[in-house]
Amino acid sequence: MKYIISCEHGGNKIPPAYLNYFTAHKDLLNSHKGWDKGALAVAKYFASLLKADFIYSTTSRLLIEQNRTLKHPDLFSEISKQFNIEQKESLINELYIPYIDKLSQYIENAIIEKEPFIHISVHSFTPVLNGDIRSAEIGLLFDPDNAEELKFAELWLKKISKNEPDWRVKMNYPYLGTDDGLVSLFREKYSKQYTGIELEINNKLFDNYSVSQIAERLKPTMQLVQ
Repeated sequence: MKYIISCEHGGNKIPPAYLNYFTAHKDLLNSHKGWDKGALAVAKYFASLLKADFIYSTTSRLLIEQNRTLKHPDLFSEISKQFNIEQKESLINELYIPYIDKLSQYIENAIIEKEPFIHISVHSFTPVLNGDIRSAEIGLLFDPDNAEELKFAELWLKKISKNEPDWRVKMNYPYLGTDDGLVSLFREKYSKQYTGIELEINNKLFDNYSVSQIAERLKPTMQLVQ
């Protein structure tokens, strides 16, 4: 089994050319709207452990959302929506498309080699959203109509629950696995040749556990899918 690991919201960096647009939004950049706390560290741990193909972005989603399709209305944030057409096209051509193309190449290489693979996209989520307390520590997002994704998610849920019984693990929570995003994009592009799961980690865990402790409890293994 080959693993492809990605992390689309690994940081909150803003390229120098756009810094002046964000000088009044430092708190927003440092919030969950700006990045996924802890996600990149866990993704790096997985990539090293599994000797996986690995791609990540440390550019803030407030500049351009790399886990959305080009047609999504929130591809650009409340700040970057104000940019002119040339600026938006530059962001798409310089940041978005190269990321998609590199991840696509990893997937296509695995397909060409006829090697079973799974793409795991690592994210984290805020414990409270709009006053609602999220009732899980871990979410596994997938397409329930995809037999391979369903099988992988079920086995992974059992393994995580065994490693850490106190963590609540929910399927397709706090988002649906079929929502607009890169995994859904690749499902459509590659059909049954592609298998992808989004891992969602509650931010509060990073306040109580080290990255290695979290990653060790969550890590997928070769035995998991055999």
